[in-house]
Amino acid sequence: MPSRVSPGIVNVTDFVAAHAKKFGSYINYIDRDEAIRIDHFDQQNILSVDGYNHYMENPKKSSGIFTDQYDHLTPTQRVELKKQFTVAQKHQSVMWQSVFSFRNDFLAENNVYNPKTKQLDEAKLRDATRVAMNDFTGKMGMTHSAIWSAAIHRNTDNIHIHVAIVEPQPTREWKRVTVEGKHGETYQEWQRKGYVPKKILNHFKAVFANEMVDRDRSLARISDLIRQRLQPDQRSAWRHQSSLDFAVRYQELVKSLPRDRRLWKYNNNAMKPYRGQLDAMSRNYLMRCKPEELGEFKQLLAQETRFREALYGSGTKEANRAQDYTDNKLHELYARMGNSILKDIFAYRSEQEAVSQTHHQPSVANHLNGLQKIFSADIKAQRLAKREYQRRQADQDREREKDKKKQEQQTRFY
Repeated sequence: MPSRVSPGIVNVTDFVAAHAKKFGSYINYIDRDEAIRIDHFDQQNILSVDGYNHYMENPKKSSGIFTDQYDHLTPTQRVELKKQFTVAQKHQSVMWQSVFSFRNDFLAENNVYNPKTKQLDEAKLRDATRVAMNDFTGKMGMTHSAIWSAAIHRNTDNIHIHVAIVEPQPTREWKRVTVEGKHGETYQEWQRKGYVPKKILNHFKAVFANEMVDRDRSLARISDLIRQRLQPDQRSAWRHQSSLDFAVRYQELVKSLPRDRRLWKYNNNAMKPYRGQLDAMSRNYLMRCKPEELGEFKQLLAQETRFREALYGSGTKEANRAQDYTDNKLHELYARMGNSILKDIFAYRSEQEAVSQTHHQPSVANHLNGLQKIFSADIKAQRLAKREYQRRQADQDREREKDKKKQEQQTRFY
């Protein structure tokens, strides 16, 4: 049984209401000296464990607070940030906290951390955080209302980034929730919604990882291959393929596709019986006409899959996402090529029908001329038949006359 591999990056996100004690503690320590902040980290942190199920201990080292605009805050900027968080708490904003934790060897493999020198590319981590936070706030509908602060923390065997997000002018809806009191009693109160859908969290992590490792160029090339380079130069090229196998499959589809052409879309359920045929035609074309581009596509896809296997690990809930990515990209390729083939067959059948209508729907004058020719031919045939009948009748009369004379001669002889 293969050993379990931990994900290269994990993310944990949670939230607290405005009245939570740790919300106030976070605000109180924003403008403190960094050494004091990390010594009292447990009083500000709402996440008990990181994504590796490690207890969130006070960090040994921190590079200080950074934001969407600044790598390091001056004392004045810290005071201003504290004011904004205080306003958010006063207006009953939720406070979200999110932590990105890393496997050190994953950071080393991707040139972010040097385990020998202990050198960490903090600039790359800050940039990745900014890009990911821009995506997160956008998908949460808080692009213009949220502010955030973050810090890179380092322990003996773990590097992680802590982020705190609030809205000075809250936009989240209210909901009634059940709260447990200090002595175990429960009561209901109104709080703003803080729940983050799993889909947004998954994308949050993916955006961070792609930016940190700079996958944009590789992903863009894969997309270009699928959308442009692996496709035929002209759609009509499908019907002119030199492969006999392709031509046979093409004509089979021409004859067997549903009459309702609105169904002719690769991902339509009505196309399910034909997808195997379409995929076989796509593979036939790619291997014959685009071998170099296909080779590059397979290589880039394999590299991206390996990266995602390291990113998501094995034996985890997210482990299948690497294979899902590969499957999705292959499906995207075959869907685009399949739709291109279907459009060409649509055009081909339309052209054939137009030609057929031209030949089988003559003008009224041509139709009358044709009928006249038929009638004329019938009259002529009748005349010829009559003449042939008269000729054969005359021949029979002559034969009977000969037989009669012959009988008379024999009678005289005897």
